[in-house]
Amino acid sequence: MSTVGRRHTTNCSKKLDNYDGPPVIVTLDEVDQLDDARLVYDLYRLDNFSFVLVTNDEEQLLADLDERVRSRLQTAETIRFDRYHVDELTDIVAARADHGLEPEAIRTDQLRLIADAAAGDARVGLSILRSAARRADRENAERITDGHVEAAIPEGRQEVRSRTLDALRPEQRLVYELVVEYEEIAPRDLYEEYAEQADEPRTKRTVRSWLNKLQQYNLVESHGSGPNRVYEARKSE
Repeated sequence: MSTVGRRHTTNCSKKLDNYDGPPVIVTLDEVDQLDDARLVYDLYRLDNFSFVLVTNDEEQLLADLDERVRSRLQTAETIRFDRYHVDELTDIVAARADHGLEPEAIRTDQLRLIADAAAGDARVGLSILRSAARRADRENAERITDGHVEAAIPEGRQEVRSRTLDALRPEQRLVYELVVEYEEIAPRDLYEEYAEQADEPRTKRTVRSWLNKLQQYNLVESHGSGPNRVYEARKSE
């Protein structure tokens, strides 16, 4: 964690430590992305606070925590969310269209096409809808056409991909760029290259968790298993 990051985290912890108001529920999204998992312990020991921790990698989160916090979290209620089905995602995209577009600006079958193209990822679905609406707006069209939707699908996917890449921490970005550079690389070779280039290399287990996250983000994919496993970058669609 950078000096600025540590200072910001310390200031935040102090403010919460001095809080004397009513009970508060704090939600930490992508908590496994924290540079220093000790922050979770610092927050967990505070009175008057309850926490909802959102993570893509529960195993990695628990592994990085103090044993006292880990034992508590292991007894906490865990809610797992699977990828959205087409019907569920259609409802999500339709709700956004109802709030953001003119009535009848887009048909139900077009919303379903968007949901299907999003492959269970609500971010992609909403991005495709937004891109289709922009296209229609630029053409002064009263309604979104099938052509607008078809053209918006790759645009929406690329927009989410770009935002995901921008959100990666520097060392995670380094791992991704190494996979891109080598086109196909085994985990052992990847770690050796990463350790050589990183200022303060993390453990092999941590890098494996990053690779899992990159796969969840549809940035890389793996083939094979065990000693034959290799990683390669997913091509943008």
